[in-house]
Amino acid sequence: ARVVFTDLFQLQGEEDGQLGAGAKGTVQRATELATGRSCAVKKTSKIRLKDLDRTELFREVTLLSKVQPHDHIVPFVGFFEDHEAFYLVTEEVTGGELFDRICEKETYSEHDAREVLRAVLETLDFISRQQIAHRDIKPENVLLRSEDTDTDIVLIDFGFANTCDGKSLRQVCGTLKYVAPEVLSRLPYDYQCDVWSAGVLAYVLLGGYEPFAHEDKSDLVKAIQHGIYAFHEEEWAHVSEDAKHLVASMLTVDPDQRPTP
Repeated sequence: ARVVFTDLFQLQGEEDGQLGAGAKGTVQRATELATGRSCAVKKTSKIRLKDLDRTELFREVTLLSKVQPHDHIVPFVGFFEDHEAFYLVTEEVTGGELFDRICEKETYSEHDAREVLRAVLETLDFISRQQIAHRDIKPENVLLRSEDTDTDIVLIDFGFANTCDGKSLRQVCGTLKYVAPEVLSRLPYDYQCDVWSAGVLAYVLLGGYEPFAHEDKSDLVKAIQHGIYAFHEEEWAHVSEDAKHLVASMLTVDPDQRPTP
């Protein structure tokens, strides 16, 4: 007999149980009945679920389970289905989004930014060795393990992740302000796209604002494709040349010239 999600987990009510909403479903808090631990459940309704979305969901589950266990990747608990929905269950991470923490602090100290970036790059190195690209590195997909830390991070949301054998990826996906030039230019690409996104993340941590922030979408795309950004003196005066050099190396338009994860 199939293991039923509702036999193992209790979903929290709408008020305090909603952790987020994605394009293809909601993320809700649930309690694992056997252990009492808090989990995050990505619930995807089967109604009007396209075959492609189903394939992508199964791929997300496969890849997330493949990169377990890792200190900086959200722990995978299980995958369940019933007649109405699929349930992807991970451990709940309680420190909130890195995005919100950046907003609170305005900018990170260089020391703390380095710690976050080191953890992100270690994680990207780990998944790239398994020929996996995450393809949606951004502050909303980096959570803090608890409210007591600014630097102990956990990477979530493998919804855009895919395997790559050499430069075999072609799909344009991700979050525009963080997407690498080769992806937007529709060139075949690999996991080096994640290094660019981590470079944008590093810029935001240190500078407190996004390097590519044009209102007009076509201007934004052009700026990314040509790597047009600046370290503005006022916001970057406190940042060392070494740190700027690292960010600039990650934000190199040619993926082969970027550092590897």
